[in-house]
Amino acid sequence: MRKPILEDFDMTSKQFEDASTGLFDKRFTNRIIVIISFLVGLGVAIASALEFGGTKNGIGEAIAMGLGIGFFTLLATTLITAIISIMIKYLNPISHKVKLYNEALRNYFQSSEDYWKSLGGKKFEIELANLYSKLGFSAKLTPDTDDKGIDIFLNKDDKTIIVQCKAHKNPIGPAVARELYGTLIACGANSAILASPSGFTKGVKNFVIGKPIELISINELIRIAEEADSNYK
Repeated sequence: MRKPILEDFDMTSKQFEDASTGLFDKRFTNRIIVIISFLVGLGVAIASALEFGGTKNGIGEAIAMGLGIGFFTLLATTLITAIISIMIKYLNPISHKVKLYNEALRNYFQSSEDYWKSLGGKKFEIELANLYSKLGFSAKLTPDTDDKGIDIFLNKDDKTIIVQCKAHKNPIGPAVARELYGTLIACGANSAILASPSGFTKGVKNFVIGKPIELISINELIRIAEEADSNYK
């Protein structure tokens, strides 16, 4: 799978940068602050000119009116800014292209051997659960503690599959497979999956023969990622 590039989505690097950063960057914010300050000052000046000297409490009334005008000016400017932000977010076609590009990039990394091997334990569990969700499974992650040897519960077509993830640097040995088989028997699930990007020793492969345990190494992970991407589209 080729890594997606911006040109695939009819975007330039400048368009991508602008859309990712958003319209309301630091310079724009500073301009808004200057405009608000000017309007507040103008409001105070107008209120003072109209009210000052008009009554015994002319100065106090002028200040109060100026503050009131300033508050409503600030509120109106904030609402206008928010409306423009929402319009840009949902109506700007570049924003939609950025979303599609980011999704394609994510799918590419999910299909990459280096990506899968770089994941830590919990991140590996989350990404694998996401893949199976795209394939139509109900995927539920177990708590970080007291998981009883199960990292993910998969359910589909009234069948339950337990998953154990091992993001180790070296191939997994048979002790882990034996423990998973014991957990499978104890919980009464239909089958089990043992997933490890680094693969398995020959002892593991021999142990699971004839048992409802599927071994998923890096090649299977990439295949599942590609299948999930195809189904998701």
